[in-house]
Amino acid sequence: MEKNLKEVFGEIVKASRDTGLTIASNYKNKLEMPKLPDEEQTAFLNLIDTLSDEQFIQLQKGLKYSIELSLFKLISGIEGGIGQYTFSLSISDKKDEVLLVGDGVDNDLSIAYWEWVSES
Repeated sequence: MEKNLKEVFGEIVKASRDTGLTIASNYKNKLEMPKLPDEEQTAFLNLIDTLSDEQFIQLQKGLKYSIELSLFKLISGIEGGIGQYTFSLSISDKKDEVLLVGDGVDNDLSIAYWEWVSES
């Protein structure tokens, strides 16, 4: 069960990564546009409008890389702690709970992370 819950966490990580890529595609295709875009959304929309299809593909690759590194940094920080701060992270279903990160617990999430994101 521990492996299954760990893989569920991996699916959540992949879904988080894919959300950023989906937003970019939706903006390019004029789907699900923000009604009142803020400054960052406006800048992103304007940039996307200037790109050819090939340039947009390159942007998506760069976004994927950036998002994956950001998520890795988050997971690595949770796993190893930051300065004097440590974290606990668990995942549970109705029957079982697995401590993914905690005092004396290391499930190698930062290693598993690269397996999760390379699968898709």
